[in-house]
Amino acid sequence: MGGLIWENNEWQDYGRQYDVTSLYPNIQQSNANFPIRQGKFQTLSDFVDHRGYALYGLFCAKNKRGIYTFINLQRAKKLGLNIQLIQDRKPNALIYDREARILGTVIFSEYVHFLFNIKNQGGQRKRNYKTLTTDQIDPVKFPEGHTLNSIILVGSDQWRFQFTNPGNPFKGEYPRITPFLLAHGRKTTLELLKPYKDKVRHIHTDGFILKEQPDSPALITLSRKCI
Repeated sequence: MGGLIWENNEWQDYGRQYDVTSLYPNIQQSNANFPIRQGKFQTLSDFVDHRGYALYGLFCAKNKRGIYTFINLQRAKKLGLNIQLIQDRKPNALIYDREARILGTVIFSEYVHFLFNIKNQGGQRKRNYKTLTTDQIDPVKFPEGHTLNSIILVGSDQWRFQFTNPGNPFKGEYPRITPFLLAHGRKTTLELLKPYKDKVRHIHTDGFILKEQPDSPALITLSRKCI
């Protein structure tokens, strides 16, 4: 499962390109819930409970025998698709109850604002930060097998980079958020584009192209700030 990707390869005409600023950081620092503890495997008949509320988890559904988040299944059901979980006497759901989840704003809010401010600052600070991802002279080198853990301001133009060696990037609690973060991103993009579905010609994660004339006003005004 990844970002939303689609393209009309036969299309040749004028269009306007859009990009949603910091789509995933905005989701990370929102009130969306993310799992950080081990879930429980269960065998269920549906992905909603007796009150009609979707259960927070991953589900094995019959559509191409895939694994889907409850966010994906909610969206599919809203579109009128028939959702059926696989029934083969094996667990078909991994459920994360309230005790296994935490709000994204609690985990990520401080870090998102910190890094977004660095991104938008000019001068030496911005160049120092950019050395992490560009081939400038004397770039910051990541120790082999290590992961950047934190960036700490230690002076007016100096930063301390702290690295850890996780051994296996899929160990720990936080990799569990990945499918839910991606599902939120796909849902956000789809809902944004729904009024313009007949004009969509290309989608790639948080960027898309709509069929528009170059002298016409933009159909969508996107925020340039991380909120």
